Amino acid sequence: MYAVCPKCQNSQAINAQQLKKKRGKVTCSQCKHPFNPRTSLSDRPLKVVNENEIQPYAWQKPVNSHSKLWLICSLLATLLLIYQVYYFKGYSLAQSTQIRPWLQSISTAINYPLPRYRNSSEFTIIGSSFSPLKNNNYRLQVSFINHANFSQALPNLNLTLQNLHGGIIAQRLFTPKEYLKKSINPPLIASNKDFDIDLLIAVPNKNIGGYQIALQ
Repeated sequence: MYAVCPKCQNSQAINAQQLKKKRGKVTCSQCKHPFNPRTSLSDRPLKVVNENEIQPYAWQKPVNSHSKLWLICSLLATLLLIYQVYYFKGYSLAQSTQIRPWLQSISTAINYPLPRYRNSSEFTIIGSSFSPLKNNNYRLQVSFINHANFSQALPNLNLTLQNLHGGIIAQRLFTPKEYLKKSINPPLIASNKDFDIDLLIAVPNKNIGGYQIALQ
């Protein structure tokens, strides 16, 4: 016969002689708990169910983890998608005032520069003059400010000269390298900062009735 421990459900064999000798007290061979075997005698050992052997319900079954190959393929596909978006839409996304701050954070983290921000409509001319000098030369002075939330490249300067009747005499586009008179890459103008241009210009021998300035 078998005595079953009430604490750990361990079954241990015991005969009538041992039962009489123990005087109603047996110590569990597994958990060392003393108990009265007469209250839990059994002809067969009690089978303890292992929790690992319990079959879960269908909705309780754990999902198998993805294989390494599947993860590698997914990662490569994601990187390929990101590269395609950057290749086809990178410049336009970098010019978006909503998306550029996020891209700047990523750019700083990976140490990769963004394309320069450029929006000529966010430049405002705050002053200009076109005054005659000797030898039929003129001095052009222009001041403008960058109202964008980001630093951006200096704009091109489009100068249009008009006669006394408002007709166009001459027109020329000056790039930053031309009005800065430097061969190096033009600097960026910071947000809410102003910039001054000072140029000497030779014009045709005609009466100048007016001028127009446009930043492009």
